[in-house]
Parts: sequence; structure tokens; C-alpha cells
Amino acid sequence: MTRSKRMLPYALMRTAAVFALSAGVATPALITAPAAYAAESGALRTQDRVYHPVTLADGRVNVHWPSQLAASVRVTVLESTEPGAAVLASTDDLSWHDNDPSISPQGWITAEPLRLPEGTPLGRYPVVVTEREADGTETEWVGGRYAYLARASISQFGWDREYTDHENRTAALSGLLTMYNPFTKVRTPARGVRLHIALSNGVRDESKMILTGSDGTFTLPVTAEGTVTAIRVWHHESTELTPIDSLPGPTLPARTMSYRITADADRTRVKPGGEFTMSGRVERLTKDGWRPFAGVPVLTSSRLSGGGPLGKGRSAADGSFSYPAKAEQSGGKVYTLVEPSPYFTSTAHDSTQIHVPVYAVFQDTEITLDPFGAVKAGAVLNVASRCEAQPVALQSSTDGKNWRTLRAGTTDPNCRVSITAPGQTGGRYRIHHPESDEFVEMSSPAVRLNRVPTRFTGGKLTPVRPAKNGTLTSTGTLQRQVNGVWRPYVGGKVTLFFKARGETRWKAVTKGKSASGGAYTLKGGVSGDGTWSVRTDLATGYFYSETKGTYVDAR
Repeated sequence: MTRSKRMLPYALMRTAAVFALSAGVATPALITAPAAYAAESGALRTQDRVYHPVTLADGRVNVHWPSQLAASVRVTVLESTEPGAAVLASTDDLSWHDNDPSISPQGWITAEPLRLPEGTPLGRYPVVVTEREADGTETEWVGGRYAYLARASISQFGWDREYTDHENRTAALSGLLTMYNPFTKVRTPARGVRLHIALSNGVRDESKMILTGSDGTFTLPVTAEGTVTAIRVWHHESTELTPIDSLPGPTLPARTMSYRITADADRTRVKPGGEFTMSGRVERLTKDGWRPFAGVPVLTSSRLSGGGPLGKGRSAADGSFSYPAKAEQSGGKVYTLVEPSPYFTSTAHDSTQIHVPVYAVFQDTEITLDPFGAVKAGAVLNVASRCEAQPVALQSSTDGKNWRTLRAGTTDPNCRVSITAPGQTGGRYRIHHPESDEFVEMSSPAVRLNRVPTRFTGGKLTPVRPAKNGTLTSTGTLQRQVNGVWRPYVGGKVTLFFKARGETRWKAVTKGKSASGGAYTLKGGVSGDGTWSVRTDLATGYFYSETKGTYVDAR
């Protein structure tokens, strides 16, 4: 075919509007037999119309038209967009179509593929669309490209093995890329073409790039992470080749296996940040039954998936393993398993309860020593987790170093502590929580409490048999202990009490104070038979004391 020398007027070219191009691919049935032409289009815009010239797979051109308005349409292929560019091909043998589902969208389509002059280099050439109206008026637009390209084809596309397994994960994907020129009818290797291969590798997608060799072949090494599929293959910026079909390529399956594992820790309670040792054994299922699973990574985690390892190791030749792990959280199970892999049928694991006590504090602590010698302790265990039935104890010490437990107890459902125990004349007191599965060992601040012991000596009641409605006199001495020595307690408040025969209630009869030498004298009216006793009033810093009750018959 002789190249046409007809030129378009420069003014006509100057008024043409050139717009952005969009490319598509005509999809063949097999990846080894893609189309000869790429379907390329460019928008041609007028005041109220949009036209799309598209190169079809067989070399024809389809010009999308909104409606059948034009009397006829002519398509012209130019050598370039430069003014005075040569015409490579032109035809007005186009017909209207709007109901062919294999050709979309509707428009004007050329009857035959466009044939460019012999020797025309492969490439994409600008298109001029001429619309002629019924009155003979012609309007021309420049836009879109005619795809004059060789057919890109991949053959011998496949993997070098039937499957991968846990021990054998490397494979190679290879193929042959050729280019077929439909105009010269010659197929040649596509040399030095940069290919992109998109893979679905296990649970993730990845894209790799490789150059074809001098014979058009390529080999892509892959480390499988499960089943691998070549999702799509395309070349990089080739100006001579049609796009390669994007149908999925060959699949390399992953052969799975089963394993079982047993594990146990050397301790069940570990302090925060402390270590424990996880030991156990892992076995794999073979055609000969369960056998040691050697050389596999084993890990311990607080979660079966998504958690970082607390420790990890590798199984020995006999399938055994032992490694240190660091405690992380309290009151939870830890799971030991072989490092997850798509080559396992399921994630077998063994669980172990590891307690990691957390820190807590006592709040609202109150410890008192009452006049009767009882120490009362109360507090709240301030924690975010449950703390019911936690062990607690009230402790005392004379030197703040050596502590002894006065009484033990537990927290109530509201995390409260309430303990009462006999105290000492002087010393330090605290609430103590020994280490438990939930909380570390802790104590409330020590409180120093002191009271002075008191006592009565030489007590007498006179007369021995007072008259009814008469007077009874109680005398004696009140003492207090100072530095371990009993001394007179001057100014101590005392009260004479009486309990009538047959009664259970004591009544105060007379109040007074101890005088010089601690001596006191108290007198009270006798109403009848009953028991008499002298008692100290409750005083800050002093222990309470009383005389033994004495029964007196009134006459």
C-alpha cells in the first residue's frame, strides 16, 4: 500500500481540540492469545457532544456517537499531530450500530481494519474524525489514538513444581513472551521487555518486576507463603505491544500438614516483668504416624493471634523445646504453639495459666487502739480488677522491722478490709497483703499507737455489811505504768458502779478523782444486796481498768 501524501490544512489542525486519552484492553479468551490491537480512546468534545474513537481488537475503529445525527463519518490516521503530518490511512466506509453487545458503546464503526503503509513503525497514531451533516457541512476533530501494535502473548507459563510444603517453599514461575505482527505475519521473541507480575501469595498480594531475556523467556523466583496465584501480568511502557490479558495465571497450591503440641511452665506465678521457663514437645503427623517435629519455631503468647510473643525458641531433634518467657499480664492464660504458617491444617496449641500479680495500694486506711486494748483496722484495696476474698492481716511490730500477725482475714466484695485484734501497750501496726495470684505483696503505712496501762490496788469496801439505805465507802489506789514501772496515778477519774442482785445492768453511783499517791475514796448509798466495782473513766492515752466485782449483803 502506497503511503498517502494528502495533507490536512494547517488552520484546520490548529482549531482541533486534543483531549486526555483513556486506554482499555480487549480481552481474549486465553492469556496466551491476547488481542492484536489495544482498545484506545480519546474524548472529542464539541459544545453539546462527546465522541470517542476506539481501536477494536481486530483493527477496526469504533467512533462513539450520542445519536445517529451525522449523515456520514470519516476516520483518518495521521503520522503525528504536527502541522502538515502525512495521512497514513483514511476511510469513510463506516456504518451506524447501536445493538451489538460485543461492541460498546454505540456509534459509527469502520467496515474493515485500517491498513497503514508497509514499513510503518508499530505505535499509536493520532486520529481525525470528520462528521458530514446532511447539508454537506463537514466538521473535523483530532483526538484518540489508533493502536497499530504487535500482539503480546505469553506461552509456556507455569511453575517448576506441583506444590509447596512446610519444608519446600521456593518455586519459580517462568514463561515465554512473544510478539506477533499481524501485518507482517511474523512472530518473534519479545526481548528486554520489563514485565510486572502481580501475585496472590498466601494472605497478601505482591508485585514483582522482571526483564525478558534475549529469547523472550523469563523466570521469577518466589518464596511461597501459602497458595500462590499469578493474578495479572503486564508490560511496562512498551510502545509496540498490546496489553497482556489480565486473566489469572497458573496457581501453585500449598500442601498443609497437622501437628500437636504439649507445654507447661516451671511456675504458675511470676512477678511483673519476671521470667518463667516454658518447656514441652511438638510432633507432626506423617504417613507413619506422629513423629518429632524438629527445627520449628515455637512461641508463647498471651493471645492465639495478633499478640507479640512472650518468648520463643526452636524444637530440638526429638521435638522437645525449652525457652525463657517474660510475664506480661495478670490472671490470664498463655498459649504455646508453633509459629503460625499457612502450611498447617489448624493452629494446635496448649494453654497454661500464668498469674502475674499486679500492684495495688491500701486507701482510706485507719488503725486505732481503743481503751480496752483492741486494735481496729480498716482500709480499701484500691485496684481496677476484682479483689474479693484477698488475704489480708493485721500485724504489729515493736521495732518496725520484725512483724507478727495479730489476726488474718479477707477483703469483702467491695474490696474493704476490717480486722479487730488484741493490741499491745505500745508499738507499730499495719495492714498487710501477702503476695497472691492477683496482687503483689503490699502493706499500708505503719502507724505507731500507744496507751498507758492502769490498775487498781488495795481496794476495800466498808462496812462489810452496810445497812440498807446506809452508806458504803470504797477506797484504794489507782496506778499507771511508766517505762515498765507502776507509779501512783494522780488525777485519774474513777467511778463507783453497783449492780443489784438479779439485775444485769450496772449503774454509776459516785464519780471522783484519785488524789495524792493515787488514793481515791468513793461513797455511795446502799439500796440493797448487790455487786460493787470501781472503774476508770475512758481517757485519751490510757487503757481502761476496773476492780473485780464484790458482792455485798445489805442488812
